[in-house]
Amino acid sequence: MEIREANQKDYKAISTLFEGTVRNINSRDYTPEEVDAWANCSRNENSWKKRLDEQTFYLIEEGREVIGFGSIAKYGYLDFMFVHKDHQGKGIAKKILDQIELKGKEQKNREVYAFVSKTAESFFERQGYEPCGKRYAYLNEIEFVNSVFRKRLNPNDALDF
Repeated sequence: MEIREANQKDYKAISTLFEGTVRNINSRDYTPEEVDAWANCSRNENSWKKRLDEQTFYLIEEGREVIGFGSIAKYGYLDFMFVHKDHQGKGIAKKILDQIELKGKEQKNREVYAFVSKTAESFFERQGYEPCGKRYAYLNEIEFVNSVFRKRLNPNDALDF
């Protein structure tokens, strides 16, 4: 497994993995309507390319196949964390998260925070992230409620919750 920073050429592999993970893994915790609304976001090429420009994306590849990816914005927001349905439970998300946290420290962020799906809550808790609220958002007129999780990058820094 290799980890590397993504570029614009990776958008198709990222969007395909995103849709596949939502449809096959997140579908355990969401209704079919929620899954469709969420997975269909993968088809907006302009949105992906804009995010690839604005955030740092990391990919994990096995051979030439992208099997996981995650991203962090300049201000510490972890926007994406997805692992291919056939590669769950192999430490891939942890490896991506470690890289994201390193980038957060590099960017001098005091914390990394994310709007976490029901599916990923236990993973983030195991990695030392603390729940600190809820976020309500709409995708294609379907309401989604995510938990807000934060982790301070320097344990001596206090966070405002």
